[in-house]
This record gives sequence, structure tokens and C-alpha cells, in this order.
Amino acid sequence: MMTKLGITNRFIVGKILNHAEPGVTKVYDVYDYLKEKRAALNGWGRRVAQVVSELRLVEESRKADV
Repeated sequence: MMTKLGITNRFIVGKILNHAEPGVTKVYDVYDYLKEKRAALNGWGRRVAQVVSELRLVEESRKADV
């Protein structure tokens, strides 16, 4: 779902999901990508908040109809 939201850097999505990296570079690349992961997860968090808000509105509408 992250790529659908515009988080198109699959490398960062892989880092968030903690996927294993192939090759030797993983040994030497000690950067934690925290800034990039935080930005992606903030975007994901906004989407989750939007979905929850929409679900609440539906539930309130259903209660009002009863």
C-alpha cells in the first residue's frame, strides 16, 4: 500500500519491512535511513488516520439511521 500512496522508493519500503538485502553492500552501508523511513511511515500514518476517520463517519451514520 505504501507504493500506492506515492512512496515509490522500494528500497525504503524494504527497509521498513526489514527485508534482507543481497550482496556485500549491506555490510558497509551502516546508515539507518531513519529520515527516509520516518517520512514514509508518516505518510502511511496519515492514510491510516484517514481510513479510521472514514470508518467512524460510516459507523456514526449507521447509528443515526437506527
